[in-house]
Amino acid sequence: MFKKIQKYIFLILCFIVNIISLLKVNPALADINVVTTIRPIHSLVSSIMLGSGMPSLIINNIGNPHSYNLRPSDFKKIKNANLIFWIGKEMEVFLKTPFENLNDKSHIIEFSKIPDLELLKYRKITHYDDDHDDDHDDHDDHDDHDDHDDHDDHDDHDHGHMNIDMHIWLSPINAMMMADVITTSLIKFDSANANIYIKNNQKLQMDLKNLDQEISQRLSSVKDIKYLSFHDGFQYFEHRYGLTNIGSIIDASDNKPSVKKIKKIRDIIAVNNPKCIFTEAQYNAKIINSVISGHSIKIANLDAIGIGQNIGADLYINFMRQNSINIAQCLSAG
Repeated sequence: MFKKIQKYIFLILCFIVNIISLLKVNPALADINVVTTIRPIHSLVSSIMLGSGMPSLIINNIGNPHSYNLRPSDFKKIKNANLIFWIGKEMEVFLKTPFENLNDKSHIIEFSKIPDLELLKYRKITHYDDDHDDDHDDHDDHDDHDDHDDHDDHDDHDHGHMNIDMHIWLSPINAMMMADVITTSLIKFDSANANIYIKNNQKLQMDLKNLDQEISQRLSSVKDIKYLSFHDGFQYFEHRYGLTNIGSIIDASDNKPSVKKIKKIRDIIAVNNPKCIFTEAQYNAKIINSVISGHSIKIANLDAIGIGQNIGADLYINFMRQNSINIAQCLSAG
């Protein structure tokens, strides 16, 4: 009889536990709409939000942030967003007007305004301006790469200045600072999941630190080998790891060169004999063949926004690692 009563009590308790579990509110489900603009930002935010939710992404294809056109669904995302992460108006030009029309901008996080973030000025039509010194072997701005934390010549950058190269995420050190800002912003708007955000950020910081060391080691033997790029979008990456990019066909703002500039590039090639030229999938690189015609220069791909990776938390680590592999393979090939 007692065993029978025990059985009934056990069944009743199981029923009660099941009811409670159904009614219980899960604190890990973030009750906020988070919007990101480009894949690298989406990846960093996704890493911090693991276990609580997933941010949405505006440019989910090979669209260019400089010339992207917002769709109706994008306007809806922006309208319903509790938190928006972007680089800044000099990068995501398509968001300048929509954001200016918002009365409340407290939920918009602009990474280019992070205090102490490393910011680099646009290079003069990427190394080959008419007033550029013809001695391309002498790269003064690459002399002190061993001390990556000490960039005195960049301390006075105006964060809102149009002369700043906005590809800021291509330095893992900047990405670490961005991750901290993502964490504090998420906690401000969703304090219930603060522990999740803090824990995820701690892991991401370690992953980024390890990535930085891995890339530095991989590229250490090729950093003095000269190369060209189709698009001058990798200045932060090159600056971090001391690489020797001697020129680019189009600048960081996607301004195409004149016939005179193309001739200047060909002169640079003749003098410096670069080993590789790197292009990107989202650009029409037909002009490359005419520029390197007559020279034995290898062509390889780089990826500034993770087009070749699945979107999500792993994208940032994966595409940065793949860029370093592509650079090392091309520059070290016989």
